[in-house]
Amino acid sequence: MEILRPDHDTPWSRENEVSLRDYLMVVQRAWRRILILAISVSLVAAIVVSVMTPIYQANVMIIFEPQAPKLTSIDEVYTSDIRDSEEYYKTQYEILKSRPLAEQVITTLNLVDHLDNDENDNLSGDINPHNSSTFPLGDWDWLTQTFGISSAEPRTEQPLERMHFAVKKYFENLKVSPVKNTQLVEIKFSSSDPELAAAVANSHADAYFQSILDAKLSITKSAEKWMLTRLDNLKSNLDEAEQSLQAFREKENLVDSEGLQHLPSLELNELTVNLVDAQQELSSTKNTYWQVAGWGRDSSGAIDSMPSIPEVLNDPLVQQFKNQLGVAKQKLKELAIRYGPLHPEMVVARENLKTVEDNLLRQVASVIQGIKKKYEVDIANENAILAAINITKNQYHELGWKTSELGALKREVEANRELYELFFKRIKETAEMGFAHSVNARIISPAIAPLEPVKPLKALTVTMAFAISLLVGLIVSFVRDAMDNSLRDIGNVELKLGYQLLGVVPLLKSGNSGGEHKLISKPFKEVQEHSFIEAMRSLHTGIVLSGKANKTLMVTSSLSHEGKSKMAINLAYSCSLLERVVLVECDLYHPILVNEFEIDADTQGLTELIEGKRCLDDCLIERENFHVITAGSHTSDSREILGSPQFKELLRSLASRFDRIILDCPPVLLVSDSELISTYTDMVIYVVRTGSTQISQIKNGLEKLARIKDQPIKIVVNGLDVPSAEKYSGYRNYYDDVYER
Repeated sequence: MEILRPDHDTPWSRENEVSLRDYLMVVQRAWRRILILAISVSLVAAIVVSVMTPIYQANVMIIFEPQAPKLTSIDEVYTSDIRDSEEYYKTQYEILKSRPLAEQVITTLNLVDHLDNDENDNLSGDINPHNSSTFPLGDWDWLTQTFGISSAEPRTEQPLERMHFAVKKYFENLKVSPVKNTQLVEIKFSSSDPELAAAVANSHADAYFQSILDAKLSITKSAEKWMLTRLDNLKSNLDEAEQSLQAFREKENLVDSEGLQHLPSLELNELTVNLVDAQQELSSTKNTYWQVAGWGRDSSGAIDSMPSIPEVLNDPLVQQFKNQLGVAKQKLKELAIRYGPLHPEMVVARENLKTVEDNLLRQVASVIQGIKKKYEVDIANENAILAAINITKNQYHELGWKTSELGALKREVEANRELYELFFKRIKETAEMGFAHSVNARIISPAIAPLEPVKPLKALTVTMAFAISLLVGLIVSFVRDAMDNSLRDIGNVELKLGYQLLGVVPLLKSGNSGGEHKLISKPFKEVQEHSFIEAMRSLHTGIVLSGKANKTLMVTSSLSHEGKSKMAINLAYSCSLLERVVLVECDLYHPILVNEFEIDADTQGLTELIEGKRCLDDCLIERENFHVITAGSHTSDSREILGSPQFKELLRSLASRFDRIILDCPPVLLVSDSELISTYTDMVIYVVRTGSTQISQIKNGLEKLARIKDQPIKIVVNGLDVPSAEKYSGYRNYYDDVYER
């Protein structure tokens, strides 16, 4: 069976790959609808923006300039200097958006006075809630002005309500935004009157500066009053601190406390250095002592367990005895080769070895004893230094307490004196400078009347509407194409189904219902019929050139109404022009050959032939150039007929009399008869109708047949609408072009 496996390097093995051409084909099919949608949306957008009131926006740019804090500034008495911090800029930013500033601007420009005035003048700054030509229109305002819808009659409003409404409208059109990563703040105000927009923006900035100056003036007056009261208290505190300092010196008899404390400090430092050296020496000696302590208590196997520490190994006598021990062992080993253990030479050698070992052990013991004595001396030295340090510390602490108490009294005196001088100096500065204040901000770009509106941006809006509608149209087209799982693109039939394409049969439109194929027994002049004739000839040629005999052909489909019976009839006619052909109707539930060939309904057929009621010659009916065996009478169980040995024997008999046997079989997904019949055939011709059956259903049918028998399965695309196919895959009707020429 010729199945195109996905592991081969073939075009149809890359089913999931989507090329740019596929996207272009989708756009080609839907470009008219997409363009109509884009133009329609753009026209609607153009109409909407053309009737909207233009809105102008004026901008004021303010910069906050940080200042270095003054060491004697009274500002630091109340608050910490945060003019360079992020919190300071955020605070000023929020002040610019505060309600008091808005009310001050509204009052200054006298904007509330025109609330009840229906005759609005844009230059007057009117923010009448019933006539919003000055401010951007809301949805209801736009509808009332555009279509003439009358709003409710205005009611009499109280002054507080009028101000509340004015502030609300004011904030709807005001925008205060900091410039990122700078110390700049931008104040924007929108209005249908450009002059009013510039006037309000500038007034808002001026109101901010005035509020800062008023706040500083109020703080200065309060500070001056508080400092005068505080200065008297500071003078009293300074006098009390100086008296306490002098009384403590006289009580403790302190003249030069710094010099007296210097001597214990030097002695303590020197003892500390000596203690560190003694502890380091003790630590080293202690490690060596613990390594050799156990060896001294247990002398069994002394040579083998001799400590391997530098103090022992580097001793000159130990090294000398170890060399002698090696020589004695080597000599004993050489004598043992020539003499027995009782030989005088061997006895002397062993005694010599024993003497060397005893000398080595005595020397090692002597070295270890020296290590132990040094360890005891280091411990005693450390204890002596610690005792001396404790005595010195007690002396130092006693003197240090007195010094600390004296220093605290001195610091209190100095602090009171500095604070007193600071307040005294600040009072004199305030008296000399008066109330001169400045604001740490300034306008770097005042607002001017804008010439162009900020909205609606007609060109941009129409362009965006056109672009977005194009994008939406493309997305809808791609989604619609992705959700269409039927077979429309014949250019990748093998890619989608995994089986070879035998041929493509175009759709006939010569009066037959639904575009189904009829039997063509003679040439027609219509182009569509010429292409159909050549398509059927190509199917026959493909079958002949398939490489095998393929005498028994099975024609089936996934579902009904795909044209498989009409395909079997026309294929039989095409093959009969060169071969002896018999068409056997195996679709026992829905037979059509009786009606197609105008055969008597009582004619005996396949059912009677299998049941033995008629012979083969009685059931063979000659039509056109080939023979036909109809389904015969109705049967309740078609499997008994098609699965019987008689059916298999019938096919064998037909093979001996005809060159080609074509079996019109039922759909694969509806009944299991086709699976049973496929065990007797040489090739399966699987008919697929374009734009009808889902690809998943086609694959299920093909997989069912592939599991039954290893035989070629060929795909025939039926009912191809040539104009539609050109949009999907660029299909060209070659035979039409030939006949046209």
